[in-house]
Amino acid sequence: MWKNGSKYLYFYTLHNQEHAIDLIKNVIKVIKAVDYLQISMNDYYIVFISCYLHDISMVKIPSMDEFLMDSTIADQISRNYLDEIKDRCLIDNREIKQLLIKFYKEIDVFFENRIRSNHAKESADEIRTRNDLYFLDDCLREKVAEISLAHGQRVEDVYNIKSDAKNSLVSTKFDKILLRIADLLDMSSYRVSKPILNHNIEQMSSISAFHWISHLLTKGYKLETKYRIIDEGKSALLSGQIEEKIILHIDICMSQLSKITNDKLCKFGKMDETSVSSKGFTLKCGEKCNGEKCNFLCKWFVKKNEYLMMEFEALKAYLNRIPTKFYTSDFEICLHIVDKTNLDAQQFEILKSNLL
Repeated sequence: MWKNGSKYLYFYTLHNQEHAIDLIKNVIKVIKAVDYLQISMNDYYIVFISCYLHDISMVKIPSMDEFLMDSTIADQISRNYLDEIKDRCLIDNREIKQLLIKFYKEIDVFFENRIRSNHAKESADEIRTRNDLYFLDDCLREKVAEISLAHGQRVEDVYNIKSDAKNSLVSTKFDKILLRIADLLDMSSYRVSKPILNHNIEQMSSISAFHWISHLLTKGYKLETKYRIIDEGKSALLSGQIEEKIILHIDICMSQLSKITNDKLCKFGKMDETSVSSKGFTLKCGEKCNGEKCNFLCKWFVKKNEYLMMEFEALKAYLNRIPTKFYTSDFEICLHIVDKTNLDAQQFEILKSNLL
């Protein structure tokens, strides 16, 4: 059932078994990189099941009754359709077809958005109720459902919840954080198909095309952790004297460093202006951008990975307010330009239009 991923979101990026397996690999990488996020064997088991099942509702075909029951967007589409019928004298067969196509596309977007926006909750419901999963006991299924739901929750709903993970049999808060970050790190080019993009870009919505092109430009990542003593003249055993810096290295096939207007300032990351070169640059997580020297590559990356930037800011704040932790944590993202921009004019224009 899960092998082929989403049956309805045909222009959605890959959400299938391979995506789940990569999330499991990402969890391991994050645990190795962030010293504080250590979990038990029970947690590994629970998180791995959650990686596999967190998107399971995406295989469903939406019920047409959802359009009949919706009282906001569906009602507006219906009223617009009625208004167009009233305002026109539809005699020409071609004009009738064009109108039908227009509203077919609007209804199609309605169902696509329903699946996308509700998939975390509906996946949790599937985990709780599917007969296929009855081999898992009820307590375990409930815990997996809770953790799977977290990948669609707001950051404050995860990071602001009090937890005593170190003394618990199951570190639910850590498990949620790990799943969320693992999901956001699954950003590379394997999640889309270049031939499918080239043959179907005209049929894609602008936002879907933006994400497909962006995935093709992202060649992979690695996590690195560095430690340093902040003040060499003081003991490293003093609170806050050691800094843990988690660095996310991402290889990018885009060399577009031209200056760009940035009216909507980035809230969750700031480009280190001193690091900019033809080989890339560094983003400091948790710092606000002043918008003075923004370039195209930076604006594109932050737009594509806004949720990742938001997550790193929340994780940094969480780690640095733990009273029992004697070292500070910081996060950086290093973008490495490994190839020149290889996009046609149409693809580049799609990226540009989504940044305005």
